[in-house]
Amino acid sequence: MGLSSTTLWRRANPEAAKRHRQQEKERWFTNPETRFRHRGRNVAHRAKIKLEVFNYYGRVCRCCGEGDLRFLTLDHIANNGAEERKRLGSRGIGHAFYTYLRIEGFPAGYQVLCWNCNCGKRMNGGICPHKT
Repeated sequence: MGLSSTTLWRRANPEAAKRHRQQEKERWFTNPETRFRHRGRNVAHRAKIKLEVFNYYGRVCRCCGEGDLRFLTLDHIANNGAEERKRLGSRGIGHAFYTYLRIEGFPAGYQVLCWNCNCGKRMNGGICPHKT
């Protein structure tokens, strides 16, 4: 996936982009309507990226078959999530991680598990309790 037109413009016009960010920051703190508009746009954008990630990796738990997106998480197949979060820093958690996966072209090494199976796998030495 390529860079967005906004990102390309920011890279080509760093001073103008800096002024624009400053103006947006001022509007954010002085106008509650701006905060509300941005918040709604960000929520929708994050939901879209999360849906793209789960559409790619699968929309059901690989262990128990749970399909409700509210319960699903991404699991590191090799149980190396802690090392990856250290390596990625703030890009390794939450919605930033979904964005990272999309930018990287949905790399291998991840699977969809429901929250229970993911936690059970962690607590059971890397094997979901359903499989023992």
